[in-house]
Amino acid sequence: MFMRIVICASIDFSDKIKDVYDKLIKQGHEIDLPLYTLKIIKGEITLEEYKKIKEKEGDINLRKKQVLI
Repeated sequence: MFMRIVICASIDFSDKIKDVYDKLIKQGHEIDLPLYTLKIIKGEITLEEYKKIKEKEGDINLRKKQVLI
Protein backbone atom coordinates (compact mmCIF):
# COMPACT_ATOMS: atom_id res chain seq x y z
CA MET A 1 0.00 0.00 0.00
CA PHE A 2 1.39 3.40 -1.07
CA MET A 3 1.56 6.13 1.56
CA ARG A 4 2.65 9.74 1.55
CA ILE A 5 4.72 10.25 4.69
CA VAL A 6 6.08 13.43 6.25
CA ILE A 7 9.11 13.00 8.48
CA CYS A 8 9.56 15.78 11.02
CA ALA A 9 12.67 15.66 13.17
CA SER A 10 15.64 17.70 14.27
CA ILE A 11 18.25 18.33 11.57
CA ASP A 12 20.76 16.88 14.06
CA PHE A 13 19.26 13.46 13.25
CA SER A 14 19.73 13.74 9.47
CA ASP A 15 21.79 10.53 9.33
CA LYS A 16 19.01 8.54 11.01
CA ILE A 17 16.34 10.30 8.93
CA LYS A 18 18.24 9.21 5.79
CA ASP A 19 18.14 5.57 6.91
CA VAL A 20 14.37 5.71 7.39
CA TYR A 21 13.91 7.73 4.18
CA ASP A 22 15.87 5.15 2.13
CA LYS A 23 13.84 2.23 3.52
CA LEU A 24 10.51 3.93 2.88
CA ILE A 25 11.47 5.01 -0.66
CA LYS A 26 12.45 1.41 -1.48
CA GLN A 27 9.00 0.33 -0.34
CA GLY A 28 7.45 2.76 -2.82
CA HIS A 29 6.28 5.47 -0.46
CA GLU A 30 6.44 9.21 -1.16
CA ILE A 31 8.38 11.03 1.54
CA ASP A 32 8.37 14.73 2.43
CA LEU A 33 11.26 16.10 4.46
CA PRO A 34 12.25 19.52 5.75
CA LEU A 35 14.22 21.42 3.08
CA TYR A 36 17.60 21.41 4.81
CA THR A 37 17.32 17.75 5.81
CA LEU A 38 16.72 16.94 2.14
CA LYS A 39 19.72 19.08 1.13
CA ILE A 40 21.90 17.19 3.62
CA ILE A 41 20.66 13.81 2.36
CA LYS A 42 21.34 14.84 -1.26
CA GLY A 43 24.85 16.01 -0.31
CA GLU A 44 24.16 19.63 -1.27
CA ILE A 45 25.15 20.86 2.20
CA THR A 46 26.68 19.28 5.29
CA LEU A 47 25.22 19.38 8.77
CA GLU A 48 28.19 21.49 9.84
CA GLU A 49 27.56 23.99 7.02
CA TYR A 50 23.89 24.17 8.00
CA LYS A 51 24.83 24.89 11.62
CA LYS A 52 27.19 27.69 10.54
CA ILE A 53 24.47 29.26 8.37
CA LYS A 54 21.95 28.93 11.20
CA GLU A 55 24.36 30.54 13.67
CA LYS A 56 25.09 33.40 11.27
CA GLU A 57 21.55 34.08 9.99
CA GLY A 58 19.46 32.84 12.89
CA ASP A 59 16.83 30.12 12.96
CA ILE A 60 13.90 32.33 12.01
CA ASN A 61 15.66 33.60 8.86
CA LEU A 62 16.36 30.04 7.73
CA ARG A 63 12.71 29.15 8.24
CA LYS A 64 11.65 32.18 6.20
CA LYS A 65 13.97 31.08 3.39
CA GLN A 66 12.40 27.61 3.43
CA VAL A 67 8.97 29.12 2.86
CA LEU A 68 10.24 31.18 -0.06
CA ILE A 69 11.96 28.26 -1.82
